[in-house]
Amino acid sequence: MKDWAFEAREHLRALSVGKEVTFTSTYSVPPTDGTTRDFGHASINGIDLATELLKSGWAKPKDIKREPTEEDLQRRALESEAKAAGLGLWNPDGPPVSLRYP
Repeated sequence: MKDWAFEAREHLRALSVGKEVTFTSTYSVPPTDGTTRDFGHASINGIDLATELLKSGWAKPKDIKREPTEEDLQRRALESEAKAAGLGLWNPDGPPVSLRYP
């Protein structure tokens, strides 16, 4: 797969710079190195960032080893729509030549 890191970062930056990002923790993992790790949802003005990144083709849902939930299925559907439309990292032409890393 082609390297889309720069474009994905720029898309997220355009969505978030200058805006208030809200993070809602859904669970925490006990610290192993003195740092607690929180997992949850990030949103801007009530819009879920993970959903926006999936819709625009700049993210992939995590592979899961359990029975998928309704949310998992919705995220897979968003990924499929982005693939079908050739959005983001699913662009068949790849990143612009001037932005490719050596």
